[in-house]
Amino acid sequence: MLIARNGRPCVALIPATEDTDLEALALSQNKRFWKIIDDAIARGKKEN
Repeated sequence: MLIARNGRPCVALIPATEDTDLEALALSQNKRFWKIIDDAIARGKKEN
């Protein structure tokens, strides 16, 4: 389920089950984690 604000999606709700990887779910919502990933991708592109 998507929730929108001002017509733009801002939240996605997903069911949590016994098989849900809660650590991966928490990391996927962490802005610092994504900045680290984005910075690493940018460095990789510069090296190629």
